[in-house]
Amino acid sequence: MKNIADLIKEDRLIQLTQTLVEIPSVTGHEHSLSDWAFEYFTSLGMDEVKRLPVEDTGDTIVCWLEGSQDGPGMLLLFHLDTFDVCNGWDTDPFKTVRDGNRLFGLGIHDMKAGGACILGALEAIVQSGAQLGGRLYIVATTDEENWSRGAHEVIKSGLLKECICGLNPEPTARREVRIGQRGRHVFHLTLKGKTIQASYDHDEGINAVVDAARLVTALDQIPHKALGVNEAYNITGNLAVTSIQGGSTMILIPERAHVYLDRHTIPGQTAESEAQLLREIIEKSGIKSTVAIDWDERPTPAPTAYLVPEDAAIVREIDRQIQSEFNEPPIHVIGRSVNDASHFTVYGGIPTLLYGPQGGNTCKANEYLEVDSLVPTARIYLNTVLNILGAS
Repeated sequence: MKNIADLIKEDRLIQLTQTLVEIPSVTGHEHSLSDWAFEYFTSLGMDEVKRLPVEDTGDTIVCWLEGSQDGPGMLLLFHLDTFDVCNGWDTDPFKTVRDGNRLFGLGIHDMKAGGACILGALEAIVQSGAQLGGRLYIVATTDEENWSRGAHEVIKSGLLKECICGLNPEPTARREVRIGQRGRHVFHLTLKGKTIQASYDHDEGINAVVDAARLVTALDQIPHKALGVNEAYNITGNLAVTSIQGGSTMILIPERAHVYLDRHTIPGQTAESEAQLLREIIEKSGIKSTVAIDWDERPTPAPTAYLVPEDAAIVREIDRQIQSEFNEPPIHVIGRSVNDASHFTVYGGIPTLLYGPQGGNTCKANEYLEVDSLVPTARIYLNTVLNILGAS
């Protein structure tokens, strides 16, 4: 519906982006922005606006525009929180500064500009008076950069009834659509050796710290292909050792050591299958310590890998919108890491794609947005919603 898309204006999208950036919302401190979002959606005239409390952080906001009673539902999802300020900023990270086509600010690319595009599309629908054929849900989550507890409060609430698909504005390249995501599991390996007094011969002891070092060396030598390969989307799994702990200054051979691994998986892999791979590596390493394997010691379920089929309605529709907007075909990829879309897809049963405005220095100093990507992104969201839900 071209006339509705004409309601999307760059100046308004910039204004919304600036507002979101200039209300600080570092993870765990999203309260002020959560309050703003609640008031914004209420004043916009949404049919329902609800606050879902999230422990140790601001409320997650769920709202919707009603559509036909028997129509499907669709989700537009963005998160309110950002990483904390790091060293190296040339400007005040909580004040947007424009330099040509770049607009700088903390969290502007991940994902406050994307949130502004969702709000801009929503405003166009409201201003047009269009009647949607199904319910349009807008969800603004908290705690995304930590445990995605806001996402799970939404899932547990049961509010997203008959919701068949979703869009999420994580940073992407101009025509890049993430139709899937790798999964992420954190493995904890506990090594148990045998202690003796350190001044004696070590033959009677088993040094868990030394064995941990040997095991980490073995893990570092795993062939990359053994971590999983998806040739269709040119992506592999990966494994990173993130912590080795053990021992003390006592005159004892350490009998305990701990190794933590960050394991990103591709679709088709599970935590259980990757635990078996670790067991095989441990067996081949020749260490004497026994090793217990645990994983995903966290307050929410771990985000597992997923892939939305290319023939799914939401994929076909956003493909059409990207082709129409840029006169070039979309590029399908599997995202390298995890986010709220992983949780809504895997645990909420809502296949969610990722497409967002362009920018750079994401989650780094001097994070920026490419301003000219705002209007096309908002139009893609708007037209995808109108065609998935139908409108009159």
